[in-house]
Amino acid sequence: MNKKVKQVNYKALLFGALIGGILDLYLYNINLISYIFVCEKYIHKICMMGLSEKIMIGTLFPLLFCGIGDFLLKKNIVYFKTKKDKKKRCLSYTYGKIVNISSMKTNHSRAYFPTYEYIVNDEIIRVEMNGGTTYCQYERGDQVKIWYDYHDPKYSYIDGYKQDSTAAVGGMVMGSMSLLSGLLVLFFVWLA
Repeated sequence: MNKKVKQVNYKALLFGALIGGILDLYLYNINLISYIFVCEKYIHKICMMGLSEKIMIGTLFPLLFCGIGDFLLKKNIVYFKTKKDKKKRCLSYTYGKIVNISSMKTNHSRAYFPTYEYIVNDEIIRVEMNGGTTYCQYERGDQVKIWYDYHDPKYSYIDGYKQDSTAAVGGMVMGSMSLLSGLLVLFFVWLA
């Protein structure tokens, strides 16, 4: 009975070490050396596991970590591709105005999301920004230069808008670390 409790604790500690390490790296409290030592301490415990435990830890954890990592990487890569695509496709411009500024409280600051409006071919187009900034760049009523795609006028961006990319970069780092952790668990359970 006592032996089984220790096995559950090893699994919980390995899982906690992986998750804790990923969260530390994501929150920029980078302590990669201690993360590696904590994981290494429990790796030899994995080598003494039975087949059912190997299947559970060697398959479910890697699938979970790799799935989370894949999701985060894809989501943030799409963000950067869309940003680049808008610069290529939006070659026509007009002037519009900021009609609203939404804000949302984050951990230690506030994020601001402008809504802008402009006219193309006698059609009024209103766009709410999905990506925010930690400082308010505009006030309601400000006139701004809008770049848009002539064939799809709703596809646009504000000239000079400095969107924060920190969250996207952080998501990519966290996704990469999650993917790497999944692959490391897979390697150490099945190949070590």
